[in-house]
Amino acid sequence: MKKILVRGPALSLSGYGEHTRFVLRSLQKFPESFDIYLIKEMYKMFGEDYKHLVPKLIDTNCIARGVKMEIPYKPEEDFTEYQYRIVNTRRKGVRSSLTALGKEFNIDHDYDKLHNAIVDLELNLKVWNKLKYALEL
Repeated sequence: MKKILVRGPALSLSGYGEHTRFVLRSLQKFPESFDIYLIKEMYKMFGEDYKHLVPKLIDTNCIARGVKMEIPYKPEEDFTEYQYRIVNTRRKGVRSSLTALGKEFNIDHDYDKLHNAIVDLELNLKVWNKLKYALEL
């Protein structure tokens, strides 16, 4: 039996959360082949506190939305709070799906293969590499 560590925002309502849940559901179809752990659960299992991970999370969708809505992150602001504020701010016409961002940034990618975990992660990294210059972290 292989042990798989799935790292993702499984409880988030974001696209990344949905993607994480998709990966988990897919792996759960083969219970005889994989043990599945989420990082939070792994920390709990070892009696460790996982909360130190929260400030390290960067949601590229939130960053893109903030840039598009012209709501910049200010270095004196808590970054986690900024991301929560952005993810809960709605504005008509702001498109921030991974596909929309990739095409907007003219990123060469095989968009027909999206929703494959590895392909999605590759595009997410390419999008992040474009977005990170719009921030002062």
